[in-house]
Amino acid sequence: MYGNNDHPDKQVNEAITNLCCALIQWERATGRQSVLILRENNGEMPGERMTEPGYTLRASNGIPLGRDSDDLIDEDISRPFVVQSA
Repeated sequence: MYGNNDHPDKQVNEAITNLCCALIQWERATGRQSVLILRENNGEMPGERMTEPGYTLRASNGIPLGRDSDDLIDEDISRPFVVQSA
């Protein structure tokens, strides 16, 4: 469902890898946590429906989630980072 974590563009893939590595180091040093969900369409124009899934990366605490997490919806992954209103 979410594909693999390698972006087809080498420069973008390297930037994503560097971001995840930096997040891991930052979180180890500070005790903070993060969630990253990156979705890319297939070139559809704004407002057009996607015809098939595009590139997707989902990472928790800087670690990309694998196929074994495909059954988790984005809301489950991001729930710890949502501020509850009073």
